[in-house]
Amino acid sequence: MLTLDLQFVEALWPLVTRMARAEPCPGELWSALEDQISLGPVLQNVHVDEEQGRALHLKEWRSVWETAAGIRRTPLIGGRRQEYALTNARFSLQNAEALDVLIRHLTTRLADITQRIVTIAVENLPSGAHCATEIHLVAGTASGGFTDETGVYVDMAVLGALGANPKLTEQFLAHELWHSGHWSLIERHPRVDEPWFMPFAQLQSEGVVNFLIGGTYELYAHKALEGQEDEKQRARRFLTYADSMDAEAFMRIDQLYSVIGSLLEGNEMAFQNFSNSLPDAPGYLHGKYMAQIINSTLGRDALLATCSDPVTFLLEYARACEHLGKKSPSETVCDMLRNIS
Repeated sequence: MLTLDLQFVEALWPLVTRMARAEPCPGELWSALEDQISLGPVLQNVHVDEEQGRALHLKEWRSVWETAAGIRRTPLIGGRRQEYALTNARFSLQNAEALDVLIRHLTTRLADITQRIVTIAVENLPSGAHCATEIHLVAGTASGGFTDETGVYVDMAVLGALGANPKLTEQFLAHELWHSGHWSLIERHPRVDEPWFMPFAQLQSEGVVNFLIGGTYELYAHKALEGQEDEKQRARRFLTYADSMDAEAFMRIDQLYSVIGSLLEGNEMAFQNFSNSLPDAPGYLHGKYMAQIINSTLGRDALLATCSDPVTFLLEYARACEHLGKKSPSETVCDMLRNIS
């Protein structure tokens, strides 16, 4: 049975409401958050990449919110992930009342919503996948959503960016729940600790879930219309890239397989640089197109069967290209993939 946990945002929202009015929040209100089980995963999500992934302290996370509200009193760590968290916090502050309405809506319709979320996620996973039993709604993270061993976490800013649309809200929650089911399939893969494994897994996971359920395109479509100008520009770049994917797909995926070869040879930086150059890092749209081709050529069952192995996903795309009579991506890279599968 899935639980949609709103305790963290309900505890945080009095602070958000005060900061939205540019009112300082007493330290004891922040200290009260230490009892929330979601705080640890949130602080870990906003970890400091520049300091070997150190989790934020509560005082540092507080400074993110106070900077977003324009009432900062403590130094802000200016790393990449803290900038993302700042954007999410700023959105929550600017839309505090609308998000409060959304929290109340979710509270009153929990049973119906959770059942639909589970149905969408499970019907798009192979048998043997085990989805998380809790989705925690949070705020002030560096992500739209993330999964760890304690469950799924979704930032309220993302649900707000979807226009508080009930259908899109459920779609995005199901998208994140699907990720937990996918992780349950690949976490015991014998090569999970190899440096190339997680980039492959991310490509597959985002590609397959966006093909089967959606979520990312819809989010960017809303961000292109609302929000800060820099967000609009990033969203429009994503949408332009997405809308031209069919025409450019085979060329783009050939480039992807080339850097996959570099990654397999130990050149992680080449793959990371390529991924960072994309408007959809780590290549969601590449993975989505690959999932689409596998599905249309080899069938839905074949696509779902790849979910337990990202390497198989890459090889099945190459096989699907051959079925279409199109040139397969780099045979050299495919041979490398076969050698590790």
